[in-house]
Amino acid sequence: MRVRKLRCSFCRKTEDQISKLVAGPRLIGCPRIYVCNECVAAASSIIEGNSPPTSAVSRSVLQKVKERWRHLLQSMSRAVSTLP
Repeated sequence: MRVRKLRCSFCRKTEDQISKLVAGPRLIGCPRIYVCNECVAAASSIIEGNSPPTSAVSRSVLQKVKERWRHLLQSMSRAVSTLP
């Protein structure tokens, strides 16, 4: 039986490529979201108004993270709008 490795929902790194992986809440109609410590650091830096550390996160990874966030937020918004 093949065991599926967990991945960060934003940068797509597997659990053995990063030091920590946090699971988000389960929402009806949405896939479970996971975020790694590197994406949390990049997002935190952006929120604080600083540039993310380039040694930890490349521009292409940041673009993928932004696109993934947008997609996941849209999915969550659709799922929440269907709740009674």
